[in-house]
Formats: sequence, structure tokens, C-alpha cells
Amino acid sequence: ELRSRYERSHSPFGFVWQIADATGWSVDYILNGVNYQTLIMMLSDAPRYVRGTKAKSEEDEAREIAGFFQSRI
Repeated sequence: ELRSRYERSHSPFGFVWQIADATGWSVDYILNGVNYQTLIMMLSDAPRYVRGTKAKSEEDEAREIAGFFQSRI
């Protein structure tokens, strides 16, 4: 039985590391050469493995991604 799942980064530092690790891009290129929205879409579609037994439904995951883009002002 699968008892864990991959969890994505929780901060901008983790996002930058994850992108640099996957693509080989430099931190300078990630911060200055690529559109932020493009980076977020790349990360939101990346496979994840998160510890726990309960898997999220596709609807829960879609709500989570939509919530990321909504303003909290």
C-alpha cells in the first residue's frame, strides 16, 4: 500500500530550486529571463509525491491551483 506522496515547494526559494534542478537553468536566468506566470504553470503541472494515505481529488487540486492565483487583498 502506498503511504506517501510527493509534496511541492512551499516558498519561492523552493520553487527556484525545483526549477533549477529540473531544467539546469541558473538562478539569474530563472529570476530575470523567464516570465513568472510561465514558471508557476510549469510547477503546477509537475508531478508530486506527498507523504500520506489520502489522495486529493482532481477537483480539490484544481481549487488549490485556482486559489494560488486569486488575490487575497
